[in-house]
Amino acid sequence: MKSRVKLKLLRMQLIRRAMKRKKESAARWVSVLYRHGQSYIDSKLRPIGLGKGQYLFLIKLYENDGLRQDDLATILKFDKATVARAISRMEKNGFITRKTDPEDRRAKRVYLTGRAIEVKPVLLNILYEWTDTLVDSFTESEKKDAISLLIRMATNAANAVESPARAGPEKKKGMDKTE
Repeated sequence: MKSRVKLKLLRMQLIRRAMKRKKESAARWVSVLYRHGQSYIDSKLRPIGLGKGQYLFLIKLYENDGLRQDDLATILKFDKATVARAISRMEKNGFITRKTDPEDRRAKRVYLTGRAIEVKPVLLNILYEWTDTLVDSFTESEKKDAISLLIRMATNAANAVESPARAGPEKKKGMDKTE
């Protein structure tokens, strides 16, 4: 009976600690920013015919037109089925075309259309507006600091994903089930 009570108290302490950490969690706030950003950007792009997240493909294609569809999946960290659906919709809406890769007949290369080129300034302007909204009332120093910290966080996240052995401070002896 005593062990049940101790276990219950321990659970309550862990829950309180987790709730406190949730309020302080950088990941939580990055997630909030991402969701608000997607909502803002999607509402602005809907009138020009771009659906949720499709602008990400255009941005990559503006940088390097003619990427392979599989490369877009890798670069944007999406699964191939998600990319295929998005590319198909964008092709149907006249933003991109797909052509068979002459070097690998199984692969498709994705190219921008005239319509995609026309919306580029509008798309970039929307993205700049969102960035300006995020840093509204920041000093120049705060803007630089915020960007610097976000870049470091993104680097840490990429390193954790690419090399799980380096992931997180909780990766200590005895905590990994494979050890």
